[in-house]
Amino acid sequence: MKFSPCLAVLVSLAAAALHRPNWPKRHFGDQEITDPNVLAELQTRHARLLANMRDNEVIYMHTDEAIGYLNSPLQKRLVPPIILGILGIDAFVEVFSELGGYAADIAAGLQRALDWNDHAIWTDPGHCRVFFQTHAGSELTFKTWNISSDSDSPDTNWNDHQPWIDPHSNPPPVIYFDSPFIGTYSVQFTATDQVAWSGIDGTEKCVMQGICNPQYVFYRNGYNILINTWHSQGEVSKCQYSDGEECGGLCSSGVLDQFSRHGNVWGGCCAVPCIWDGPDGDSM
Repeated sequence: MKFSPCLAVLVSLAAAALHRPNWPKRHFGDQEITDPNVLAELQTRHARLLANMRDNEVIYMHTDEAIGYLNSPLQKRLVPPIILGILGIDAFVEVFSELGGYAADIAAGLQRALDWNDHAIWTDPGHCRVFFQTHAGSELTFKTWNISSDSDSPDTNWNDHQPWIDPHSNPPPVIYFDSPFIGTYSVQFTATDQVAWSGIDGTEKCVMQGICNPQYVFYRNGYNILINTWHSQGEVSKCQYSDGEECGGLCSSGVLDQFSRHGNVWGGCCAVPCIWDGPDGDSM
């Protein structure tokens, strides 16, 4: 599959309202999902998503063109799944049925939600945001912010020790969370300084010892949102020259401390869709 940076929106329209599993109840702050039944469903969906991203071609067009295309007779002649690469916001929409208008609404809603109105969207309080950090290759920190939450006061601060054991032979672990404001989501670091995991197209090795480059997947009712953080790298200079129209990505990441005891500190932040962004406004 030809890969383009950044935000991927995968829409499973055929199952949009057919099956609604018993996902975790909402609570204050993000919680790691450990229920074996919920995990099994999420793991199956995650594996299917990665396979679809690897195996399907992309049709690239701008959002307004995509909305017209998805509502046109031409779209109905193509055999699903159809993946649209939305230019300008680096988004992908994967359509599994002829309900193209639903996919167009998702693309338009996400474009509005992640519209660049600041020279650093990844720290702008006008968006829901995530922060990720690794230390010495296994000490993980994740933070999340609700829309309008101050950058110095994350709504969630989660820490754990989860090493990637034998990266040459094993896939990296996937950690699943549930959030009251960004929904059900997963995080998977994809690389070390020696290995770029082959299970995802376009992975890149770390520039320092340790692990880096997480992929975020947000599981919504009827569709998924996927962000490859290492591709979705914004640039302040691009934002300045384009008045916030073409920032290059939703994230900013890199080495945070190369002199830390016991190993490098690497991390970054991204702007992400809130749970109410896009049609349906709910998690799975």
